Amino acid sequence: MNDLIMGYFLLGFGAIFTVILILIYRKLNTNNDNSDLREKIIEIITQKYSKIEDRVSELKETQREVVNFKNIFTNKTERGKLGEDWLEDIIKDAISKKHYKRQHTFTNGKRVDFLLNFGSSNERISIDSKFTWENYKKMLEANDDASKKQCAKDFADDINKHIKAVSEYIIDGETAPIAFMFVASEGVFRAIEKSPQDFRKKAREKNVIIVSPDTIFGPLRTFKLLIQNREMYE
Repeated sequence: MNDLIMGYFLLGFGAIFTVILILIYRKLNTNNDNSDLREKIIEIITQKYSKIEDRVSELKETQREVVNFKNIFTNKTERGKLGEDWLEDIIKDAISKKHYKRQHTFTNGKRVDFLLNFGSSNERISIDSKFTWENYKKMLEANDDASKKQCAKDFADDINKHIKAVSEYIIDGETAPIAFMFVASEGVFRAIEKSPQDFRKKAREKNVIIVSPDTIFGPLRTFKLLIQNREMYE
């Protein structure tokens, strides 16, 4: 937003500068001996108008992008897709495409965002993205203790619900006995870590590991190294 304000300030300054040049041009226009200078001023004015038009177009595009990004965070479906896309980018950077599948459906009808497949059923690991945002945002913006307490409770309910949902992607005979819950926001992940409710312990009790964009890359790289070593041995 500060960049937009600065952009408009520069546009205003450019417009004022252009008006001054026009006034100078009109003054010189009364004197036929200043033809070269008048042409130079016309050239400068033309360039300034061109730059102002380009800058206005850039600012309009920036505003559209800001609005679109804001809409993503207010639209639950778009926000969920953003989390999935981000997760796939991280997975792609760590392991080969042949070792994962997006939107895998299990025999019980459950569908997980990503299933890592390294061989046998015990080497198939579920990863699901959970973009907990509404109650986290309300918790940050709450002004009084009562509101903060209620928002914290709602946030905790969300996390516990997500942990339970991810644990249902651990299926005997189809997957490994663990699953990953990917939290796309580092802010939300830190709130989970700092919570006195010890969500990570609750998750471990259900064989769920909570990870963020910063922490998931380590396990993925470990899986990759294990697969590479096994393929070299074979």
